[in-house]
Amino acid sequence: MLLEDDRDIRESTKLLLETEGYVIIAPKNIPSVEEIAAAGPSLILLDIWLGQTDGSELGKAIKQHKGLENVPLLVISAARDIVEITAAVSADGFIVKPYEMETLISAVRSHLKN
Repeated sequence: MLLEDDRDIRESTKLLLETEGYVIIAPKNIPSVEEIAAAGPSLILLDIWLGQTDGSELGKAIKQHKGLENVPLLVISAARDIVEITAAVSADGFIVKPYEMETLISAVRSHLKN
């Protein structure tokens, strides 16, 4: 599942991962934690800056939700303090924006193998 508010980034990332064979859920509106859980994602890519939604708080809620706590959560951000944000959210990893296509694909592959 890709949680990204920027339409261009959301669509290009979705297309890239689909060409690699992944089925991507990339909603236009950021869903609730319950909606995320109902979708049953194998991995969540979470942009920290989601406009009206605080991505850090959403990430924490995802990791605390029964049924999502073991789903790999990767934080996506251009923030300088991405390492600290990743730790605060209890995310499983991070991807720095702007990212190379291969970096994204490699991170997704790595976390889905575990």
